[in-house]
Amino acid sequence: MARLARELRHDIITPTKTGYNVKKVSDDMLRDMWAEGRKNFDKGFPDGVYVAPCEKNEPTVKMRELFAYCKKVGKRPAELTDEERQQFIGHPDF
Repeated sequence: MARLARELRHDIITPTKTGYNVKKVSDDMLRDMWAEGRKNFDKGFPDGVYVAPCEKNEPTVKMRELFAYCKKVGKRPAELTDEERQQFIGHPDF
């Protein structure tokens, strides 16, 4: 029982008509739920590009690649040099 208590670390709270439901989940379950949600989300963008609408000729940022690079080099986005950041800036062809 003590092992089970250590594994239950997160609450997922969902609103209902009469209040809230609380579901306790482990790290592994939460990670699986996140991965499944991300996979379903990605299906909606087959080319891998999703951005908020921007003004004409406004540059875009390749966020997924940016965060993958940050993880690889052990830095936060704010810690990158201008040269490092530049590789993730896209210029749309309008």
